Amino acid sequence: MNGYAAVTFCIAFVGATLGQLASSAATPLPAHVTDPGATPGSGDGVYGRYSGDLAYRVGLGIEWDVQAQATRPLIVAELIGYQTIGTYLSYRQGLTKFDEATNVISVGATLSPLFLLRWSNAWELGYPYLDLMIDSLTVAPGLVLSTPDSGPFASSVGLELGFIAGVPILPRADGPWIRAQFNVLSARRSLGFDSPWGSSFFVYLQWQGFFNVGSLQDDGY
Repeated sequence: MNGYAAVTFCIAFVGATLGQLASSAATPLPAHVTDPGATPGSGDGVYGRYSGDLAYRVGLGIEWDVQAQATRPLIVAELIGYQTIGTYLSYRQGLTKFDEATNVISVGATLSPLFLLRWSNAWELGYPYLDLMIDSLTVAPGLVLSTPDSGPFASSVGLELGFIAGVPILPRADGPWIRAQFNVLSARRSLGFDSPWGSSFFVYLQWQGFFNVGSLQDDGY
């Protein structure tokens, strides 16, 4: 697949996904989901996730780079539509002279397909922590730009694929979360490693809030 075909495919995929999300969000919720008494738990399956059509997330934590055997402070920012598809930006700062990367920047997309799928099919369980944790499962493809030790800024460019899971500290979607992420990284040889592939782990505390841009009606969620 050449570059033009890949870009065309990505545009078509994002367009189709957004269309499906809008359709799912407009689908009336089955009566037995809106009635907490009809579910095994006490929640409605939403837990405030329709407080706005967009969510913002800001987090602070640490990264453990497996190949470098290095720990780096981490900041993450995300913008998520319908709690399903969005973008992310992360920055990690090297701390020691033994770290092969002075700093690392990642940018890309996130896809968390389980919320609208489970909610629109009345598959939410009614237990806030469990439902929110299941629906948080996310895949995050993107680019990783690393600055080699004594090298030009962001001169090592590779691919990154992240797998994310989270749990809220409170039994609702807004507020503080704890998230963990496992990453597979490419272009590691330009940082001085023997293998072109590597991995890292994130653990971070994140705040999630919501705001409206007008694509959702206020239905009391």
